[in-house]
Amino acid sequence: MAKKNQSKRLTNQHKKSKGVVGIFGDKAKLHDLTVGEISKLVIEQLKKEFLQLTFRYRKNIRKEEKRLTRR
Repeated sequence: MAKKNQSKRLTNQHKKSKGVVGIFGDKAKLHDLTVGEISKLVIEQLKKEFLQLTFRYRKNIRKEEKRLTRR
């Protein structure tokens, strides 16, 4: 039953955001830029606070790597 509720919720969300327009529209692009800039600032701060650790910023994550992080 939970899958049906999730499917209905996602369908409603998709309709509300106008599908692809909502996903790849101007607001979505601006959000991606903002998140990217903030994450770079966070990494720089972490590098300063934790000198013994190594951090890296990655613009993309391969699908195989995403699966590994969800376990």
